[in-house]
Amino acid sequence: MKLLVCFLIFLACLALSHQRLPMGNCDQDPYFFEFINSEIGWVGIGAVNLGSRDRLDNITVSVKLETVNLADKSYLGEIRLLHFGTQRADLSYTKYSIFFEFRFPVDNPLPNIINISVDGWTLCENSVESDDSLKIHLGYIYNSFTKVERKFAEIVDIPSGKIEVTPEPEKKKEEPVVENKADENIECGTIGNVDTIRPLIIDGQTYPRGAWPWLVSIYSYFGPKLGFQCGGTLVSKKLVVSAAHCFFDGYNRKIAIQDIIIILGQYNLKRPQDKGTQIIYPDKIHTHPNYQIRNNVDADIAVVVFADKATFSNFIRPACLWSGSADKRDIVGLKGTTAGWGRDENGNFFTDLPKKVDIPVVSDEICLRSHEIFSKITSTNTFCAGWRNGTEGPCNGDSGGGLIFDVNGKWNLRGLVSTALSDRKTSACDQNEYVIFTDIVPFIDWIKSFSDSTDSL
Repeated sequence: MKLLVCFLIFLACLALSHQRLPMGNCDQDPYFFEFINSEIGWVGIGAVNLGSRDRLDNITVSVKLETVNLADKSYLGEIRLLHFGTQRADLSYTKYSIFFEFRFPVDNPLPNIINISVDGWTLCENSVESDDSLKIHLGYIYNSFTKVERKFAEIVDIPSGKIEVTPEPEKKKEEPVVENKADENIECGTIGNVDTIRPLIIDGQTYPRGAWPWLVSIYSYFGPKLGFQCGGTLVSKKLVVSAAHCFFDGYNRKIAIQDIIIILGQYNLKRPQDKGTQIIYPDKIHTHPNYQIRNNVDADIAVVVFADKATFSNFIRPACLWSGSADKRDIVGLKGTTAGWGRDENGNFFTDLPKKVDIPVVSDEICLRSHEIFSKITSTNTFCAGWRNGTEGPCNGDSGGGLIFDVNGKWNLRGLVSTALSDRKTSACDQNEYVIFTDIVPFIDWIKSFSDSTDSL
């Protein structure tokens, strides 16, 4: 990511009586020492436009300074985030700015600022003045997705006259709780050893985490906010299949690819970085060319392609693409399994933990006779399933998730949660009606066309 060094004047609303001093070669509008009050004393102020960056996750601010030698080194200073700002560049793109302050252990005399950088890009620097001074490195890392911030302060060795920019320390990645050593030997549609994995309770039945390892969560950014969007099904190390409508916003505009995040192995929506999950940024998102945005679920299917391969584990495994009969009449009466975090019978818009349910497929004739509207929103590329009992079945938020069947001991993806009728009282899905699924069989060759020689299906 290229960081454009474009500066902003910070805290223009502060009283003119506040004193400001320059920072040597860092004497530019966004960098200065400011006297706050007699209790706080002097602090450093900084602001920077994040340029072409369109995400606020994992922002790293670094300040290196030198000060007098300290008898007590228990406090070396800190960087504090003040706030993020926005600057609209055009009608479709928003640039973000970060405003921060840094405090130091001694402000009399004021420290010499050696280097200020954001995400490894140097914004300004001064030469080291003395070998005898104490050199301090302050750091601040913020992830807007998890709302987690991390600070560090350390003593560093920088010789006089030399400016040294060291790479920011990376947070050590946590290994999955259960890891398969023979990753390449994992077959599609199989479930790993889940006996030692923490269970989750669904409708009174115990389903251990890892029992539905192909279920993925799809998130999207709307401005600086990231929210859960849909479910999807992992079908290989580089492909996820979901519904096309999951990649359009409420105004029927296609969501930019840089605003989509896929999480593999997730089961608790409140813990996106739980042990065993993998966060993936898509390389390409293909919505079917025949998909129509408004009031037509024909070809409601999309394929997400990763740049790098996912790592399979007990929590992350692919479902098989359908290998049974291509005639959808042959699955009528069979029960498929679907899972997701969608609206539940208690009215919660999303559930923290995924719920799983078995539902039967019904014939097109029964579906069409059940409600007149189905004649307008079904086709040869769809089928209907559900109980029509008011409680059990996929609902709002379960879109894109798979309807999966056990075929000869392997779980095969046959349908995608596409659409349902609305309950006029709640505006949620009407679970007294059938749910429409996209039948993937007509699209299997299209799905496979995005797989390369290194990622077999």
